[in-house]
Amino acid sequence: MALNQRDMIKVAHYYYNFGYNQQQVADKFGMSRQRVNRLLKQALLEGIVEIKIRDFSNVRIESELEVAFGLKEAVVADRNDVGNACMTYLKDIVQDGWTIGVASSTTIAGILRGLPHAKEKSGIRVVQLMGGMNTSSASIRPDVMTVRLANVFGGEAYVLFAPAIVDNPSLAELIREESQYKKISAMFSALNVALVSVGVLNEENMLLTAGYLSKADYEVLKSKNCVGDVIMRFINIEGQLVDPEFNKRVMSIPLEDFKRIKSRIGVAYGAQKVKPIIGALKGKFINVLITDTETAKALLAQKTD
Repeated sequence: MALNQRDMIKVAHYYYNFGYNQQQVADKFGMSRQRVNRLLKQALLEGIVEIKIRDFSNVRIESELEVAFGLKEAVVADRNDVGNACMTYLKDIVQDGWTIGVASSTTIAGILRGLPHAKEKSGIRVVQLMGGMNTSSASIRPDVMTVRLANVFGGEAYVLFAPAIVDNPSLAELIREESQYKKISAMFSALNVALVSVGVLNEENMLLTAGYLSKADYEVLKSKNCVGDVIMRFINIEGQLVDPEFNKRVMSIPLEDFKRIKSRIGVAYGAQKVKPIIGALKGKFINVLITDTETAKALLAQKTD
């Protein structure tokens, strides 16, 4: 596997600045000790490591986020480069034969819009993690986003034929028994990585504007101190589900399957997303965060308050 500069910087930063040994660095980033050793040597050869580590690409603030929130990894970029950083990270970690889960959001829709079809890897499967939405804005439909991400990798798309939220928990149970639903849900336990965002519970919430979250539901969730959602699971700032009964009506990957995914990438940024991101981090919904510099600083400031 090729040695890229970003890996060299992050490994060197933990080894020299945080005092991790090579095995601890290997465990932190899920790589072999031999690869850590090669990255450190190459960092020296390329002049990345001299007497001190050159603080490229927001590595310092990334490391602070990782330590503060117990993240597997953080990626911090300028606001206009978050999309590129997200796709670069995803392409770097995805391996041949992997299964990727994706959830709908306006943030991810914007990242995927206009990306060319490619054959980045072989044997890639992309699975829709949440039910569909019949909205006039086709780009944010979960099935469309699933197909677009599959096209980026030259893989196969697996679409979940179910509404995002149903009116009755009994209907949700019946849908889950349908053979077409079971065909997709059987893939949930095989996911290697998930790409999701963090929603804000406000009047611009995608589910509310699309008509899948009723005004009555919205008011109930607000009354229970909900700050936002991940894969349509509405949470408070402590990362707890605010309404277990509402949760029964949601058609998305079960939480136990979701939280077993090794890399749960959350891409989110903006002042209004700070509290929802904190909730998502505290609730262990995501263990990789991709955000912008301003949001990263605001998260760290909240952590130290």
